[in-house]
Amino acid sequence: MHGAMQRSCRRLLALYLLAGCAFTAQAGPYLKAGDTAMRHDLQLLADAGILRAPVSTWPLSVGELLAIRSAAVDEQPQHVQAALRRVEIALRREAVIRRPTQHSTLSVAGEPDGLRGFGATPRQELEAGAALDWTGERFAARIELTAVTGADDGQKIRADGSHLSAVAGNWMLSAGALERWWGPGWDGSLILSNHARPIPAVSVQRNFNTPPRGSALSWVGPWTVTAFAGWTGGEQTVANPRILGARFNFKPRDDLELGLARTVQWGGDDFANGPEALADAVIGTADPGNAFTAADLRWSSVLRDRPFALYGQWAAQDPDGGWGGEALGLAGAETWGGFQGRGSWRLRIEYADTTTGQVQAAYTHPVYQDGYVHRGRGIGHAVGGEARLWTVGAMLKDVRERFWEARLYRAEHETGEASTASGIDLRNAFDWQRNLIDWGVTAERREQTPDDDTDLRAFVRLRREFR
Repeated sequence: MHGAMQRSCRRLLALYLLAGCAFTAQAGPYLKAGDTAMRHDLQLLADAGILRAPVSTWPLSVGELLAIRSAAVDEQPQHVQAALRRVEIALRREAVIRRPTQHSTLSVAGEPDGLRGFGATPRQELEAGAALDWTGERFAARIELTAVTGADDGQKIRADGSHLSAVAGNWMLSAGALERWWGPGWDGSLILSNHARPIPAVSVQRNFNTPPRGSALSWVGPWTVTAFAGWTGGEQTVANPRILGARFNFKPRDDLELGLARTVQWGGDDFANGPEALADAVIGTADPGNAFTAADLRWSSVLRDRPFALYGQWAAQDPDGGWGGEALGLAGAETWGGFQGRGSWRLRIEYADTTTGQVQAAYTHPVYQDGYVHRGRGIGHAVGGEARLWTVGAMLKDVRERFWEARLYRAEHETGEASTASGIDLRNAFDWQRNLIDWGVTAERREQTPDDDTDLRAFVRLRREFR
């Protein structure tokens, strides 16, 4: 390691250690996107009928999830009971009022992950951060600061994850930069993923997902809705374009979860940004506008005593800001089970296709020429436009509470010089002396004219929590 890298490592390590001493932190009203192990546990509970709330709109409201703490699970398999205990422990941390904790994070990555799935892998080579959290009866605030090296967007100090939130009736109002993930996919979302850094926005989200009662809409079942208004940054052809997003997620049956979503890029420094332009963006007549409309579903069942689920997502892009456009697709299947009592596993296969066959590639736009991006990274699927991605993934939570994930993938890109990338990822997370250690390695082979290339990259992240 050369001298500059050594100095950067020393500075970030010092910041990490200082952060552990200087900041108090406490979990807030959300479970944020990126925790694959938590999502695996919640999906186990949902498929067992213990958790009725929709679980494909992230961040998730902690208020709704607290209802599962009183669930009767004596008749459930041991691995489901173990998942419930882990979720209960996490929710107890999230729900504590006015009782501070503190944490700091340090990560080192050989190279940022180019195909970032749901898991929150590092975005930069070196990252060190700390957070200050406070949660009251009606208000919650979080200040999170992260210092990075090798910033691809020029921002060396970031406030990603920070927010100020307030409860109003059954709604949570927030202003900040929250990680979001909309859809049932594990390796990508066609409309909104956490591949890019979180978008600064004001948002509203339903807190408790209680179903409609005594009305013609009772068939909807537990439901949630979220909406946000923000702006995307970075060096772009159109500076500071605005973005709107809304999602309706509901479960008419325990085995069926449905979602409807829409986002639209509009305005910017060179265009109208007033109330009339905002209204045009909402109703689908924005000029200019880069609109995406999406629908998704996940259906679970049992075949010969083996549980399984099928899921899919469809999205259409309308470069005129309307409701039609060229279709993109994602489909997947998964199965899961237990082993050695408390251990659990999940297998999946997923396919995404963002090819349109049109001159204008998916996610690009004639006015917003940098595309559907925030600070240089795609807001939608990490594979980008005019591409296909096949993945086969496996997850395992062993009896010692260690989490493992492996993924085989193959990506085919049709824009510019056609290329393919095939690789394997391995991730592991475990607790060690009150630290959460998270590490991973990726081996990838890229085939592209005129040269082929083989790449090996790795990361390790340390997160410490003080109570």
